[in-house]
Amino acid sequence: MARFAPVCPPAMLMDLKEKGILGNYHLLLAHDIADNETLYREVFGDLDGAMIIMDNSTVELGHPVEIDVMLRAKEVVHANLVVLPDYLGEMQETIDGSKSVALQWMQAGLGPFMVVPQGQTLEEVVKCAQSHRNLPSVAAWGIPRHCTKLLGTRMGVIKAVRMVDDIFSMHLLGFSDNMHDDLVCARLPFIVGIDSAVPVRLGLHDIKISQVLADHPPRGDYWDTATEANDQVVQNLKLIREWVSDRA
Repeated sequence: MARFAPVCPPAMLMDLKEKGILGNYHLLLAHDIADNETLYREVFGDLDGAMIIMDNSTVELGHPVEIDVMLRAKEVVHANLVVLPDYLGEMQETIDGSKSVALQWMQAGLGPFMVVPQGQTLEEVVKCAQSHRNLPSVAAWGIPRHCTKLLGTRMGVIKAVRMVDDIFSMHLLGFSDNMHDDLVCARLPFIVGIDSAVPVRLGLHDIKISQVLADHPPRGDYWDTATEANDQVVQNLKLIREWVSDRA
């Protein structure tokens, strides 16, 4: 049964926890954990049984954070998976970036790893995945939303990457501009979960998630201003969790 991770700033995560709707599946950013360590400890320090994926902040910063930041962030939130560096749509840069740190990170105590195959075509994504498969301590695939923009759906990428290695767990990273495809893919029986800020962001503008299945508004200053969940945020989270876990 797939799970949903609300991607929120830490103050919002704390509010979700206090309201009893935080959930037990999360994707967090290493640099943000380092900047708000006390608040993240308050949210996740006693969260037993959660699946926590820790991203390396490459997208946000343009480069992965330093290894000492990664180690500290993993300890703060008790991360289950650490994402190796990937670069949007760039096969070779992603291959080189992941290779350059995987062994060092593993020897330092990071891992197990999630790898994110990237490329401009299905063939490039598969080639990237094949390279990732041989890295140390890899345990999970992260399928990026970028694939939907390139190919119209994530389904072909999911099936192709699964053929590279079907033992790794598989996660969908972010909502694309085709939420219907996101939900169809999330409901595949082997998908662990999907993350997004979209249901929360829409709720903060009093927009019901069911009203927006295609393009959705940009993030804007959401990360700097979102602190408290209103009723529509709560309803959106409940609805999206029903959708992604429904096997009917």
